[in-house]
Amino acid sequence: MVWINIFGFILILFCIFFKEYIQQKGKDIATKEDIEEITSKIENVKQQIELNGIKSENLIREKIRAFKGLLGLLNTIKIYCSRELEESEHAVPVTVLENTSTFQKAVHLKEYVRINTLFLNREICKSAISVSHDVFMCGHMEMASETNSEIKKQKDIYCSIIQSIDELIDKMKKDIYE
Repeated sequence: MVWINIFGFILILFCIFFKEYIQQKGKDIATKEDIEEITSKIENVKQQIELNGIKSENLIREKIRAFKGLLGLLNTIKIYCSRELEESEHAVPVTVLENTSTFQKAVHLKEYVRINTLFLNREICKSAISVSHDVFMCGHMEMASETNSEIKKQKDIYCSIIQSIDELIDKMKKDIYE
């Protein structure tokens, strides 16, 4: 009987210990599964951040490329307008070939903005299209200019285009640094 009591006592201790052991094992397994789930989520977030970083880098590269191209076009137009201002002071007639070049500059600027709309903000696009329109109108005036008053209007438009280009370049600088 003593053996039965001892055996019963050991069995009860074993059950209590085993119960705690099973509960602790269950907690450990649950914790392990939680840690695996959290680790998996963290890895997914890391991958998304890396992917977004790559997308952001590509977007920034494309934006810089678009800005450089637009800046090149604007500088070409600005140089052209400056040259025409100097020539208009000396009343040098403009040839039809140069008029074609003016129209091409306007169309090229407008097309460039249309193609790169994703990388240029709305205000820059609107300003560039406005410059394109002014250059186009200037091309019409170059073809029709015969009198001194028409040449003066043309000179005012060239000055206006140069001022618009300078303002647009300032907008671009602000946008690129923001």
